Amino acid sequence: MTRPLIFISHISEEAELATALKESIQDSFLGMIEIFVSSDKQSIPLGSNWLQQISTALERASIILICCGPQSISRPWINFEAGAGWVRKVSVVPICHSGLEPSKLSLPFSLLQGIEIRDAKEISELFGLIASSIGCTKPKVMHDDLVAKIKHFEKRNRVGAIAAPHMEAIRERYPELGNLMDSSFGDDVVIESAEDWKVNSVRPNLMALEKSKLLEYYYNKNQIRIVTGGAGSFEGGSLTVKLTPELTEYLFPYW
Repeated sequence: MTRPLIFISHISEEAELATALKESIQDSFLGMIEIFVSSDKQSIPLGSNWLQQISTALERASIILICCGPQSISRPWINFEAGAGWVRKVSVVPICHSGLEPSKLSLPFSLLQGIEIRDAKEISELFGLIASSIGCTKPKVMHDDLVAKIKHFEKRNRVGAIAAPHMEAIRERYPELGNLMDSSFGDDVVIESAEDWKVNSVRPNLMALEKSKLLEYYYNKNQIRIVTGGAGSFEGGSLTVKLTPELTEYLFPYW
């Protein structure tokens, strides 16, 4: 017998949220429901035609949950998957997170009944909709664990929205610094002979991250010429970068 299918639509930055939601639904409904998550290897096995797998899942889905956050709401793929549910006239539920409220959704999402996923009462209403769709009684479960996971995700997501473009710029313009930050595991990053022009190339990014209270940095320019193997010289000094716990958690989510 084919189980009812729920399709969870999300962007890559929301994979943690989609996984937490999938696990909570599976545990609560004791495996009565099949759940498709595009970032999940169980949903799309290695080597499968991912587009065909998504199309098939959209055709089978009885409910489509659309993860809606500040980053994802304007992405075309999210709109495509929501539109597939709209055309088939199945329940499409915006799952709002990271400060985006259902009442502030733009068209066409504002026409749908969305929920704020960090609210246990609204999660309970979602689970009631799921139970109704498969003809069973709503499970009597607490949603504290899911709410805690959502709040943890939202915290990392907010930091990521600020940090991601600056970290990308640092990795591109000053690879040595980027690599050290990516492998620091929360320890201070120190470059004793930092070249002045390289520091200046990422200074706006470091300043922006410091202003957002995600790191502190100190550059002690020693105002001397440093000879490097006789091949040339440069002005520079000592650069120290101290990552905050928030930025460390973003860079090392499973550390």
